[in-house]
Amino acid sequence: MEDIEREGLFRPIMRVDGYYVNNTTDLKELYENGRVIDPRQKGFVPWANYYEKRERYREEIVHSYYHPYQIYFLKKVLEVGLRLSPFNIPQNNDELVLTIREREKYMSDYLGKLRKDSKKHEKFVELLLFIQNKYLPLVKQPGHIIVTGEIVTGERWYDLQKKVIPKEIVSALSLEAEEIDEYRGSIGRDGLYIDPLRAWYDLIKYIKYDKRQKLRGKALLAQDFYLISDMLALLLEDLTGKKQLETGSLDDTMKGCGVIRVYGKELNYVDRDVLMRFLREYGINPRPRLVLIVEGDTEEVAFPIIANAMDIPLESCGIQIINIHGVDKHPRALIVDYSTPDIYQVDKEYYIHPERTKVFIIFDREGNERWIKRFIKDPDDEIEKMMKDVLSIIKQKKKNTSAKTNDIFHKHTVKYHIWNKSFEYDNFSDKELSHELNEYGVKHGYQFNITPSEIKNCRYGNKNLKTFLESRPPDYTSLNKREFGEQIGNFIAKEIKERRNRFENQRPVEKILEEIIRFAVEYI
Repeated sequence: MEDIEREGLFRPIMRVDGYYVNNTTDLKELYENGRVIDPRQKGFVPWANYYEKRERYREEIVHSYYHPYQIYFLKKVLEVGLRLSPFNIPQNNDELVLTIREREKYMSDYLGKLRKDSKKHEKFVELLLFIQNKYLPLVKQPGHIIVTGEIVTGERWYDLQKKVIPKEIVSALSLEAEEIDEYRGSIGRDGLYIDPLRAWYDLIKYIKYDKRQKLRGKALLAQDFYLISDMLALLLEDLTGKKQLETGSLDDTMKGCGVIRVYGKELNYVDRDVLMRFLREYGINPRPRLVLIVEGDTEEVAFPIIANAMDIPLESCGIQIINIHGVDKHPRALIVDYSTPDIYQVDKEYYIHPERTKVFIIFDREGNERWIKRFIKDPDDEIEKMMKDVLSIIKQKKKNTSAKTNDIFHKHTVKYHIWNKSFEYDNFSDKELSHELNEYGVKHGYQFNITPSEIKNCRYGNKNLKTFLESRPPDYTSLNKREFGEQIGNFIAKEIKERRNRFENQRPVEKILEEIIRFAVEYI
């Protein structure tokens, strides 16, 4: 830093004289006491003069300070230094020596240009310092005013920023809007060029400022450049009354029109609908891919156990189980809510996004509610009615949603399975169920002695096993469906793990789970 200051290329924004300056952050006090030095007012002073020798060390008595807004020009200066790294050139190779000499002349001319540019860059640092109270909190986190301190010189930020008058500041610095626009374009494009995370620009822009500051290297430097570019964009809007291109669109040949065409709006990194679109594209959508609606504790507990044994864990496929606890309550509102999809705009038409939350319903044939009887009688008709409700909701929002996409949505959003009788009866034999119920009794200190023929009679009448167990005197006990679900889920899981080929002799629940997984990952 001393070398480039000696060359007249780059200097600190200020120096502070005094041993005690590290113990104060009151710049006004230091200035009033004559401790602040403007490096522009003095020629180069060797840095050794800023130290006093002590017995075993040197103590800094004049402190040099740089500002983050200087980083852009410093990068340009350091790049030249890197290009001028010494070469080991054999003197007898005339052609190589001539090439290097030509390069040296070019770099010498470039250094001269940088020296001239240094004053311009210093002026832009001043500009940024003057306008930061107005714009910096707005660009740190778009849409949210973040104030680092509650009180700034005795006034709150939103009072102070009203006193920042852009046209007066720009005029006082003898700058023109065209110069600011050019500088803004240079620093914004430079940020995009060096950013190793440029492909993730839109997603990262949604992330909180303090989290973005945990980036390292060029990724963090690019964020600093974006911050400056965004501040200058807001300044230009106030100066010209014209909306400026978002920094990420500076190199866009369509001047941001492509973004509007895809998202139907300019990106402001606040809009939650657009954020959901990004999350889908990056595969981190927090909404489940599929909601599996079951009507009892047994399926809720047993399904994940069996799926894990099949090496198809439900959570890894984005499947969420919702237990409606019996069929007394119609799940229509739940199904309509989850299956109402996100929509996106292309030109003037709206489309249903293929990656949406789907619904899979599993019911058995128990229950006397009118709606469940109607559903079991004609499930396709009942689902069609629900989907018409969903499409009605969509059209209330966007009337010109693509009809073709609606047809795809209609056929690939809700599916169902209805057990012939129930989960237990469809997946276990009479002997297996009698054995598992007797095992359950032993755990709780009862001797049920339930026979396969008793289960057969229950199966014939499709009698609920909990009701059956509670009707058996004198060894009365209630069947905890969650505990029993875990027991019979582990029964099937053990069987799956002991098979030489897990696809042989599959139980119905295994085939249903495979169907659910395929439906969840289907991208239509």
